[in-house]
Formats: sequence, structure tokens, C-alpha cells
Amino acid sequence: MDIFNRKLEEEIRENETELKEIEETIRENKALQEYTGGYRIIKQSESLEEIKKRDGENSEVFLTKIPTLDKATGGFRRGQLIVVSGPTGQGKTSFCQTLTENFYLQGYKCLWFTFEVPLVEFVEKFKDAPEFYVPRQLKDSNLEWLQLRMREGIAKYGTEIIFIDHLHFLLDFKMLARATNTSTLIGMIMRELKKFAIKYNITIFLVAHLRKTRFEDDPNIDDLRDSSFITQEADAVILMWRDKQKDASAVGGIRYTNKAKLLIPKIRRTGKLCYVNLVYNENKFSEEAEEQNYGE
Repeated sequence: MDIFNRKLEEEIRENETELKEIEETIRENKALQEYTGGYRIIKQSESLEEIKKRDGENSEVFLTKIPTLDKATGGFRRGQLIVVSGPTGQGKTSFCQTLTENFYLQGYKCLWFTFEVPLVEFVEKFKDAPEFYVPRQLKDSNLEWLQLRMREGIAKYGTEIIFIDHLHFLLDFKMLARATNTSTLIGMIMRELKKFAIKYNITIFLVAHLRKTRFEDDPNIDDLRDSSFITQEADAVILMWRDKQKDASAVGGIRYTNKAKLLIPKIRRTGKLCYVNLVYNENKFSEEAEEQNYGE
């Protein structure tokens, strides 16, 4: 009899447990059916309508006034993270300064974090210094500080376009010492910057270095330093380098000219890839020739 009672009690407990699970499932289903939050599941047709509406509200594009680049990109948009890279000393900062001046002339407000070049030297490189914003003092190796200052620029001045020169100044050396590898840490930084651009509806231009400083052949997207996450997280990648000529009187037998090339190997939005020929005069880049497409 005792054995029979024990089995009966076990069956009752099992049934009670199963009943609780069923009741919990019913409550969960009811809650999910009534859920109307931002993460709810909807029909793809509704989703497309929401996207079209959002794109309509954020349809404004930032034109660089470099015709081929604007044609390839369709203009840069809010929420995008743009990587600018190239060998050392090839004009990355000067190119971003050209964009700053061109954006300013269209009425857009830019915020700069120029870790690599002193502010006085940086401003002197402008042909006609536009109005833009900078932190009074810089603090490198601190992503949280950078995000706070970016939010300050947006809140105080309505800054819409942010330039960061350059990525490796954001590496926290304490975190780097604990990280399994540099690539993962850079990937985290890239992801945070992309999320920030989307959340605050701004565009970020991020200067990044290549693995080496000298190239016998033209650099390509695989030469980006330390992490494939740079390419993965970026909405567009712009590589640039200056033309060079043999000159026995120059250091290393090579002399760089005032002409440069842009290679756009990745544009997520349009998928259009191209070269752009630039010339540098009076502290400013401008386009010299028509585009040379190498792929769609």
C-alpha cells in the first residue's frame, strides 16, 4: 500500500508540475500576444513601410562635393560609420579637413577629435578655416570619455558629423593587456561607434592606419591594420595614397606628387566601387578626373 501511495504522490507532483508549466505557457502566450513594444514581431510589409518612413525622415545626405565620390556613395547618411585609411603621410587628415570645409559650406556642423596633430597645426592646414568644434583638451585611450564628449557636442551645438583621427588612440591599454587579442578589442570599439552613430543619428568619419607604411603596389582593403572588424562594421571604406615618381635626389629615391587616388572598395548602401583621382592645391583636395569603375 505504501508503494502504491508513493507512486500516486509522485504522479500527482508530476501532474502539478506539468500543470504549472502549461499555465506559465498560457500566461506567456497571452503576454506575447498583447506585447506592442519596439521589438514586437510584425509582417514584413509593415516592416518595409516603417523603414520607408524612417528613410524618408533621414533621407538627408551629406555631399562631399567630390563628384565621383558623391556619385559612388549617393552621399553619406546619418547613422553611418565611414573609415578613411591609407599609408602614413599620404593625406588622410588633409582629406578629412577638405570634407569638413565642404560640409561647413553646406551648413553642417562638424566635431573633430584630432589626437595625432596638435590643434594649432591642424587649423593652420585649412585654406580658409571653417567653423567646427573640438574638445578643449583631449583624453586618449578612453572610449567612454569620447562618447560623452560626442554627446556634449550634439547637445550643445547640434553637431551632425564627427571626425576621429585616429582609431588606435581609442585603445584602452589596460583593456588591451587583458584582452585575448587586439582584433577583438578593435571590433568592440567599431561596434560601439556604429551603434552611437545610429542612436544619435549622426555620421562618423574614422581614420584608421594600415599594417605597413610603404607599398610597392597600391594598398587594398585587406591591408587595414589589426582587425577585419574594421571592414565588417564600416558602412564605407575609403583608401587613399599619393602618386609617386622616381627621383634620385629625394629620400629613398621616391618623390611624392600633389596628386592622389581614392579607392572606395566598400560602400554598403550602393555597392558601387570606384577610383577617384584627386589633386592637392592650397591645402585642399579636389577631383582631377572622371571616375574609373572597377566593379559594381
